[in-house]
Amino acid sequence: MSLHPQTQALHAGHRADPHTGAAAAPIYFTTSYHYPSAEYARSLFALEVVGYTYTRTSNPSRDVLERRVAAIEGGKAALAMASGVAAVGNALLALTQTGDNIVVARRTLDGGGRDLAIQLRRFGIDVREAATVEDFVAATDARTRLWFAESLDVPSLERFPIAAAAKAGRTLGVPLVIDNSNLPFLVRPFEEGAAVTVYSTAAYLTGRAASLGGVLVDGGTFSWETERFPTLHTPDPSYHGVVWTELVKQWNASPLIARARGGILRDLGAAISPMAVFEILQGLETLPLRMRAHAENAAKAAAFLASRPEVTGLKTEGGLVALDLPDPKKFVAGLALFGRGEDLGGLTSSVAVLADGRILLSVGVEHADDILADLAAALTPEQQRDAP
Repeated sequence: MSLHPQTQALHAGHRADPHTGAAAAPIYFTTSYHYPSAEYARSLFALEVVGYTYTRTSNPSRDVLERRVAAIEGGKAALAMASGVAAVGNALLALTQTGDNIVVARRTLDGGGRDLAIQLRRFGIDVREAATVEDFVAATDARTRLWFAESLDVPSLERFPIAAAAKAGRTLGVPLVIDNSNLPFLVRPFEEGAAVTVYSTAAYLTGRAASLGGVLVDGGTFSWETERFPTLHTPDPSYHGVVWTELVKQWNASPLIARARGGILRDLGAAISPMAVFEILQGLETLPLRMRAHAENAAKAAAFLASRPEVTGLKTEGGLVALDLPDPKKFVAGLALFGRGEDLGGLTSSVAVLADGRILLSVGVEHADDILADLAAALTPEQQRDAP
């Protein structure tokens, strides 16, 4: 049966624990596993059978999270890691080696991608920037392994042209990797042609800034068996000379996820905690409902702000609203419902003043009337009121 993403968020990856019948996915707090025989252990570590070797690379709790996110995204397979940055890093390192290059959206490099680029260059991986799809094409050569961008740039709130970039990249045999952390469920990167998506779970994916994690997803529609990806189709010396594209054929699995798990995650160790996995799973169940509420409340907030003459530069995407005011600090000081901080995607509304004075609102799922009342009071600070 083909289920809608909203249903997959509740059912994918787990129905009941096979040993106890537990309805909620159990938390497997274990680092190691029992091997019934020496021969089984040998075949397991030789990747002849599928099983659990060590929690750094695989864990029954993580299996549920990985299957669920892959199902929600409409992808082939997923890998959960300790953070969103780890998910991005593992995706890039799984496809590149010294002497290779990647092309990254300029807005991404202007933000958090700047520091990642510094580290990749230390590994001998060139990072090239592009502002348009034409720039991506022009920056590509025989050693370009991927294009990378965020579906939504923050703070500009400009959408990346996923479909156009994905089409151009596939013509050249280059996969597009999209960080969709700020628009989960509202944007479907695989449906627009992206090859890979990555997520930070600390944002909208779970709605709580309490569960650090990241997820890497292979859409399953891009061929990794071409000459452009030697890390996948040539022997990997870090794992007994395995050829990942050949190994996974017996299970119809993803060579990208296999190398990211068996190579990069195993060797660099950004493993996610089983407890964090459990918390993320709880948040995923309400993802469709939350994203709808975030977007609806943000649209109402933007409509209200557009009616105020002192507001300029108004822009909204998903659950985020950006604006300019003559005195941003005075406005923020007048807010009572909106928390202060840089966390995006929380259940509760928050506000941040950026370095250029621009205001960024992360609109939560409180009642819309209360959100609008808080904004109105902050724009008329002489009206004193008690904080909630």
